[in-house]
Amino acid sequence: MTRDRWIDDPKALEEAEKVYAFIGMYVIFFQWFEDKFDEIFTLGKGIKNSKETQSWLVKKTFSDKLKTFRKFARDESIFHPSPQKGWYENFDLIMDEIDAERERRNSLVHSSFFFDFLAIDQPVISTEKKKVNGEAQFVQNELSSENRDRVLKEIADLSFRFSMACVQLRNLAKNP
Repeated sequence: MTRDRWIDDPKALEEAEKVYAFIGMYVIFFQWFEDKFDEIFTLGKGIKNSKETQSWLVKKTFSDKLKTFRKFARDESIFHPSPQKGWYENFDLIMDEIDAERERRNSLVHSSFFFDFLAIDQPVISTEKKKVNGEAQFVQNELSSENRDRVLKEIADLSFRFSMACVQLRNLAKNP
């Protein structure tokens, strides 16, 4: 990185700080998603069983929790069926979007970041290295202000919809 080319530029430093803040906020959204999964699992399995539930949850990856959560929400021994028409289809769409965001998150956190272009007033570039059919591929994304704002808006909207699904599941729980 050619940090010495832009380290004395206040505008470039400000932009770098905004990129760091974006990555941090984005990752924290996933901690929040995981907390919501854990909350509903704990509620569904019964608060009095929370120690066992926490022991079970700690062994699960985010992806495992997501897959299990899809089935868990439909378990009629744990939740009353939703009376809202189309609720389960909407729930599936939300879970699909969370899974897609999980992939975008993994791409972002496993990328290399090039701040070099700040020196010429261009956005930071993230580069993810992938192996596809035995060949190296590089996927690059501009982390411009517009792109960062769009991503945060998308995940905020998804978070709201997921939160509403969790409220519904709390209301449908048989074993609080």
